[in-house]
Amino acid sequence: MLILTRENLPDYLRAHDPSFAEEGPLEIRVIGEQGEDSAGLINDIFQVSSPKRSIIVKQGQENIRSARESSYRLPPSRNQLEAASLRLRRAIVPQYVPEVYWVDRENNVFAMEDVSYLHPCRSGLARGEIFPELGPNCGAFMASIAFFTSEFYLPREKFRQLAQAFTNSGMRRVMEEWSMLHRSPFAPAPETMHLRAGLEEPVVQTETYLLRHRYMSHGEALIHSDLHPGNIFIDGDRMKVIDMEYTFAGPCAYDLGYFLGNTLSVYAASFFHPLSGADEEERFRRYLLDTIEQLFRSYRQTFGALWEGYAKAEYRPQQGFRERFLDGLLADAVGYAALISLTLAIHGSDVAEFKIISDPVARHHAVQLYYATAKSLLLTRNSLTSVAELLSRIQTCARLYLTRQLGVRLPVLR
Repeated sequence: MLILTRENLPDYLRAHDPSFAEEGPLEIRVIGEQGEDSAGLINDIFQVSSPKRSIIVKQGQENIRSARESSYRLPPSRNQLEAASLRLRRAIVPQYVPEVYWVDRENNVFAMEDVSYLHPCRSGLARGEIFPELGPNCGAFMASIAFFTSEFYLPREKFRQLAQAFTNSGMRRVMEEWSMLHRSPFAPAPETMHLRAGLEEPVVQTETYLLRHRYMSHGEALIHSDLHPGNIFIDGDRMKVIDMEYTFAGPCAYDLGYFLGNTLSVYAASFFHPLSGADEEERFRRYLLDTIEQLFRSYRQTFGALWEGYAKAEYRPQQGFRERFLDGLLADAVGYAALISLTLAIHGSDVAEFKIISDPVARHHAVQLYYATAKSLLLTRNSLTSVAELLSRIQTCARLYLTRQLGVRLPVLR
């Protein structure tokens, strides 16, 4: 397999994409080298620009780009599965998925649309930017993919074939071990080592393994499995989702929870990264809570509308079952949000919204608040009956932490 570098990429493109290579001098940039949120990058990704356009070239290798010295190995063929996942999702929701131009199976490379004409969502949120359509668009994206790759729509044999094609054992291992059991090749931040003890408590372990078992065994639909703001580019009502190498048939609640957990980190950080005044900070936190509410509402509305229009005949009249299915997503989504939040908390210094907090004491409190919120939600998730109750609990966690630790009283957001 040819390992791509900045130096050999022009010759490689002349062989594999001659029309692009002939458009003029090529400018090559390695993604992650110029201040982007590169934490967790496992692939070699290049932005290649000609005088007329630019493309993204992505290669999968066995070793992890951001931890080359690690003995941890991943299947390079994940790259081919990601290209197939992008094409499948683009066929369902083209407005949300970049185009794949070509795939080189021999070298585990593919080229796709460069979506940098949109704003990187995570870094924008970390700075307090508001993207009004983020929640509605993400809910519609998740629900559309979930419905059209589920057995509610697909013939049973087609559904099983799809699930088998996207077994993706090598990449599922990352989430099953790193995100849920915290067995990562990346060292945890030294300042958060004390948080690990709380993860070994029997009640935490019980909830963790229950959720992990469901993640491993419930193949309801194709899930993105890494859907966080760092993999979203957005501007107004335009949005593109990238990084689909973790795709497999899993529980529908997982993507909802993964996005929720990564929104909670921004919420926790917002108390310790001042914006342009108290009113602006309150407005931003209200926006984040609204985004969570809109996410779940959009998911439910989109899934329900698709059910009415496209569900198989045996399912379409079963509205009671549909509602119970959608109701059941909340507790598991909150559980998965808590698990990824606990993982991100112990790696706090690598998370964009915490890195931007320059004061180490303030950053410490932001991570502690995030951790405390996640642990509370994990242990109380099954008592939640509505998204409104979830939002109230998130605010309560923040209020209790800030009052007890810092003597700060917060207004109630409604």
